[in-house]
Amino acid sequence: DSDYHRFGADITFLFINRSGIISETIYDDDFWRSEHLRQVNEYLKQLIVLMDGKKVVHSLETSSFYPLGIVEPFDLMVDGVNTYLRANADDYFVVNTDVFWKNKVVDNKLIYLADMRVPIKYIPDLANTYMGYIIPLAGKTKKCLVLDLDNTLWGGVVGEEGLNGIKLSPLTPYYEMQKRIIELFRRGVILAVNSKNNLDEGLKAINTHPDMLLREKYFASIRINWDDKAKNMREIAKELNIGLDSLVFIDDSPQERALIRQMIPEVLVIDPPVNPEDYPDMISRLVCFNQFRITDEDFKRGQMYVDQRKRQEFMVKVTDMDSYLKGLEIEMIYLPGDDDNVERIAQLTQKTNQFNLTTKRYSEEQIRSFISNKDYLVRAIRVKDKFGDNGITGVAIIQKKKNHWYIDTLLLSCRILGKRIENAFLGELVNEIKGKKIIGEYIHTEKNEQCRNFYKEAGFKKLREGIYEHKGYMKHEPHIRTI
Repeated sequence: DSDYHRFGADITFLFINRSGIISETIYDDDFWRSEHLRQVNEYLKQLIVLMDGKKVVHSLETSSFYPLGIVEPFDLMVDGVNTYLRANADDYFVVNTDVFWKNKVVDNKLIYLADMRVPIKYIPDLANTYMGYIIPLAGKTKKCLVLDLDNTLWGGVVGEEGLNGIKLSPLTPYYEMQKRIIELFRRGVILAVNSKNNLDEGLKAINTHPDMLLREKYFASIRINWDDKAKNMREIAKELNIGLDSLVFIDDSPQERALIRQMIPEVLVIDPPVNPEDYPDMISRLVCFNQFRITDEDFKRGQMYVDQRKRQEFMVKVTDMDSYLKGLEIEMIYLPGDDDNVERIAQLTQKTNQFNLTTKRYSEEQIRSFISNKDYLVRAIRVKDKFGDNGITGVAIIQKKKNHWYIDTLLLSCRILGKRIENAFLGELVNEIKGKKIIGEYIHTEKNEQCRNFYKEAGFKKLREGIYEHKGYMKHEPHIRTI
């Protein structure tokens, strides 16, 4: 009956200082015995069970006092508790408190005066850490990091100082910054360049400088020219087929940052630190790319968008759309929902906006309940072509009603649109139901306007606004091989 439970939190952070749960045991003669550790862990377990919503638990901070001296130069009790927290984190996340405290000075006066464990000047850092959990909970995760070149990825201006004159070596912060950006790429963040420069000089630095880590192969979109950067930013979003609100921009120039903020307020603009030595930490603090789960598709996403650039280059070489689609050699693998793809299916329902007929958001638990229910069909598609594997990029959830089947969810990732894959997917769904009546619904949002007429154009009969009906079979798309 507590106010806390009546509130029904979406997310709860549990931050316990070590003295609050082990102070009574630490001075026992046999405090390091396993029974004391078991009691503390059981207490924590009970607390975590009582938490509402998404659960985020701080590890215990380590102490500067080591009970066994140099024999065991760490706190056995705290180490045991933290090991327990990490090993049992099935339904909660763990914040590494020691990482947060790194290089931070505890204000002992505040501890004794106000029992305040976080000095006031570090409250923003703690808030930023918490935002790393709130952003994915709210579905606000960003997708693409757009980077300037001069005085951002390296020190100096390559057009003035030449390739050998720019500051970029393992002894510079730019080198460490690039390493951290590559780690973002490896977990699925798309990378792009937006730089005022001569194209040849910019690409030469990217591809030939001996200490450049971010080679051209990492970038899904490159705009190196003398156009205004707002125009370039719009072109990048269009090329990648993602919303402007999915972009994050880093540029050393205050004027360029102000331009983007004024012209395209949807883009998140990051103000770099005054000192380049702090650039690597700036990348580490970009919590806007956080996700609760990272799937196989996420690990491959950066490369998938690089492959998409190759498709665009191929498209320029062919004479018409039919030749382009046929030349891609598309394979669509039609999959049932199961334990192997449930995380990805849930993720797509939570993140997909542009081609999403109803924009209903579902958790992993809800997807599992649909899969186990005989009155639901959960289907996904994996799409490949000669340039690469796009992974699982389409989801459908269909519910069996009394007199018809209802398409509750039908969505495709933006990176596979424009190839009539959506028609092939819908055809497989309709044909699997074996000619029975099927109802599709379109629910308008600010971002899914492009699929407003999808059912009508696919041959469905309009019953009323947003509701469409089909009965029978649909023809296969000849340029797509369905497996």
